Amino acid sequence: MRIIAGKCKGRKLETPCTDMRPTLDRTKETLFNILQTEVPDAAVLDLFAGSGSLGLDPLAALSALGIHCGSLHPLQSFAGGSARFKDIGMAVDGDNEAQQAACYLAEALQAYPFRVPEAERSAYHAAACFCSNYLVTITAIAQQLFERWTPDKARALQFLLPLLDGTVSNLHQTSLARKALTGPIARGDVGTVAGHLKILPEELQLVYRELALQTVRLASENGSIDEAKAKSLQELLKA
Repeated sequence: MRIIAGKCKGRKLETPCTDMRPTLDRTKETLFNILQTEVPDAAVLDLFAGSGSLGLDPLAALSALGIHCGSLHPLQSFAGGSARFKDIGMAVDGDNEAQQAACYLAEALQAYPFRVPEAERSAYHAAACFCSNYLVTITAIAQQLFERWTPDKARALQFLLPLLDGTVSNLHQTSLARKALTGPIARGDVGTVAGHLKILPEELQLVYRELALQTVRLASENGSIDEAKAKSLQELLKA
């Protein structure tokens, strides 16, 4: 980890642990390139950063000194490549002045600020993990199953990506995620689901069953299956 700007640019920093994840240079550069005309002559200190689940406790000592403290967390994945801030949501919290500053920065980045109280940060971060991190996990499982019919793992993912794109496209067309639901559970096809359970390896059974049970609930809420079909699917999945 190192300082990337100013008179101390290039200086390496010693860290107390090995699992720190400093913000990528490219992400910081993009952020301040966007903001440079919005905050002329301002002194900016990137004092603290953390995951979206972390509250303001680490800044309590500064708050006690009368310093305005807050947080601004972009609801976005930054695994690499260019940082994209336009049209994303940004969770803000802090004292009134800090929240106002965070909202100003979010709007300057053409993002949409919304408040997440400190007590609800873990729930907010869990929701983000479901949408982002665990989507990668599920796709990796699909790739593992699919690669037997392709020359290699890369080609398996290549074939699966249009399916993912189609699903995301369907989600863009609705205001309720469950309305984009398709597939055997959405049409109450108990036989197909039973076939899935029969051929899946044991280590994937639990994941499939739990996801399928949640999907039965969504299909019921959509009205695409009746109570009898829902009960049959639940009995199969809980067996």
